[in-house]
Amino acid sequence: MEIKNPWYIQTSNEVSRKPINVRKKRSLQRCALKYCVDCKKVWQNDWFSSKKKFIQYEDMPTYGVKREQCKKCK
Repeated sequence: MEIKNPWYIQTSNEVSRKPINVRKKRSLQRCALKYCVDCKKVWQNDWFSSKKKFIQYEDMPTYGVKREQCKKCK
């Protein structure tokens, strides 16, 4: 006959091996800006008074911005 330990006593086989203080990795993409590879401009779809508005920026830095074709180039 096997004697089972109570639920509050864990043996070495039952101990979970998860790290305790692990943070989720944040994505670098935090905003809705995107870079069009065809026209080489940064763009975004903005909501202004419940209407979708397409905005393009000519002098915006593109480092770390997601690459995607804009609505005009499709």
